[in-house]
Amino acid sequence: AKFDNADVLNFDGHGLNFVKKVTSSTITPQDSTELVTKVYVDGVAVGLNVIKSCDVATVNNIDVDGVLKSGLTLNGVTLANGMRVLVWKQNNLTTNGIYVIDGQAAPDRSSDFNETSEIKGGVHTFVTGGADFADSGFVVTNPDNNLMSVGSSDIEWAQFSKSGVHQFA
Repeated sequence: AKFDNADVLNFDGHGLNFVKKVTSSTITPQDSTELVTKVYVDGVAVGLNVIKSCDVATVNNIDVDGVLKSGLTLNGVTLANGMRVLVWKQNNLTTNGIYVIDGQAAPDRSSDFNETSEIKGGVHTFVTGGADFADSGFVVTNPDNNLMSVGSSDIEWAQFSKSGVHQFA
């Protein structure tokens, strides 16, 4: 249904009042001035799901269990217990993800990126350190509605932002 502004909005001196509201969840807007339902907006909204930042990101394929240990250096950063590492360039895409350094033991997947419900397109993290990717944003690029299974589904990341100082000649 399409309403004229006079049918929808009432400026009565006390503020803006909605005179009518759209009640059907099946209405698809025909132009930019129409009201839409929350169901419609939720169905078409696409955005980023931001999770906790990582301390460093990998620069190539690594042996996750061998390289991600406290005291070792990755991308110019000395790893320490509890640090978060974005692993995103694996040949086997199922091992991409965010890992937490656990001393000399094999790292664990981070608690905010280790379940199927948490891993989907649009998940975003920021990397704060490292020679190559400090102050960079990364996003999972798998299609948003294709939830993934940890350890058996490919997880694809892309760098989508980088801050820094730019010098122009």
